[in-house]
Amino acid sequence: MFDYEISSGNLSMLRRNWLRRESSMMKTAQELPAFIPYFSELEDHDVIEIGPGQNPVCRFFRCKSYRGVQPFVSRGELGGDYLLTDGLSYLKTEPDNSAVVCMVGLDDFVLGNFGSNLHQAYVFQLAREIRRVSHPFAIVLGGDAKTWLGTADIGLELSDRWGGVYLFD
Repeated sequence: MFDYEISSGNLSMLRRNWLRRESSMMKTAQELPAFIPYFSELEDHDVIEIGPGQNPVCRFFRCKSYRGVQPFVSRGELGGDYLLTDGLSYLKTEPDNSAVVCMVGLDDFVLGNFGSNLHQAYVFQLAREIRRVSHPFAIVLGGDAKTWLGTADIGLELSDRWGGVYLFD
């Protein structure tokens, strides 16, 4: 149902509805005991972070290489080198099993839960691309992570709905 090409016009329409927040939940996430070993492993992996805001994962943990994808800010505005595009468009250009994908708080804080078929198609396709690109794991936290990615292999103690660390072979 959600597996159709999203046109550039539809993508522009979606972007108008996205909230322009330049913060992320990384300050909180980086202190979660169950996740620390995975954050520490980033130094051995290429990392793509979708929506790093003012708290990119590379500020807290060393990464082998780092690419932050942020559609609303100019390079350097938040102290990092960000690719000015959205997560889905960028991940579509990446090879299979090529990086650890991090996305912390983006689905509910930026993309919102607008409920339109177009919005749902975008998030469905973003989740599919996260699964395809991520290796050996992804760190995805957000209010609807379980809905789109399923139950995390290492989740939050308070609720499995919020996602966590997803392990991929």
